[in-house]
Amino acid sequence: MGMHNDVSFMLDCTMNLYEHQSTENGNMPLRFLWSLSQLYSAYVSDTDARLKVYLEKAMLLPAPKCIVFYNGIREAPERKTMKLSDFFIGAKKAMSS
Repeated sequence: MGMHNDVSFMLDCTMNLYEHQSTENGNMPLRFLWSLSQLYSAYVSDTDARLKVYLEKAMLLPAPKCIVFYNGIREAPERKTMKLSDFFIGAKKAMSS
């Protein structure tokens, strides 16, 4: 179709990412990570910000808020939380110990 079903914008110091899906995708935290890395790269692309990345004091970044709207035909819970940390090898093992 050549269409993108996502949008991102800054509002009140929050980096908002919204995506529409008609099929479930268990990799959304990883996909949001890719999108956020591009957005944060653009956010700090001006000369002053680029120099601040190398200073001792941490830069403040807008907090991410990532939401997926799903309207597929398969049954799905009304709300579901997916975490990027669950993708790391050994994450499930570490959580159970």
